[in-house]
Amino acid sequence: MGTLLWTFRKGQTADGKEYALSKRPRSPRARPALITSLRHVRNLGASGIRSGSRVDRHVQFVGSAIEVGSNFEALSGTVIETLSYPGERISIGEGVRLKRNVWLVSYGGSIDLGDGVLVGPATVVQGHGGVVIGTGTVLSPNVVIASATLAYWRPSGIEHLEHMLSEVRIGRNCWLGSNVVVSAGSIIGDGVVVAAQSFVSGELAPHTLYAGSPARPIREASMPPPSGSMGRLMSWE
Repeated sequence: MGTLLWTFRKGQTADGKEYALSKRPRSPRARPALITSLRHVRNLGASGIRSGSRVDRHVQFVGSAIEVGSNFEALSGTVIETLSYPGERISIGEGVRLKRNVWLVSYGGSIDLGDGVLVGPATVVQGHGGVVIGTGTVLSPNVVIASATLAYWRPSGIEHLEHMLSEVRIGRNCWLGSNVVVSAGSIIGDGVVVAAQSFVSGELAPHTLYAGSPARPIREASMPPPSGSMGRLMSWE
């Protein structure tokens, strides 16, 4: 029997505005339906998703500068958003999987996900200064990638905040553990493993395990193949 996600109720708020909540039974572990028509995806815009991808009906595509490769999967609560700035874009390669509540927002910059990238639940990627993630890289749950920082100063007693943009580049076959934060301007080499709850700033050498805040090299690392029990571990269904 499906799990009740919402209840249905109609009424008015304290200020007189009408509201309505709907209900729909659905299994919480059900896989998203196969796309047979673009109208099955809410707020699709001009993202150009190809038939055969699997996208939950509660995934939101906002804006027109979005490109998606074949065999794409996105689960409920994910938002992929470009704003109205010239030159901004989000490019998603083939076989990319976005789990629940992932947030990709270009903020006037760009986000490029290589083929086979896996993005865990509740991960946030902000593309202000540009973000490039290489083929086969895994982002665990709750990773934050920021390609801008805030500069603060008070000339003549007036406070100012301004974004300072700096591209983030993450190589191929990397693995970022849960709750990792990657700061603006960071460069992560191929095959890097970053331990959970680490803070990445600066350049990380290829094929090395890093941990800590700031992340420091621990030892040489290699990426295990995503098969068997490891493949099940990384499914995050």
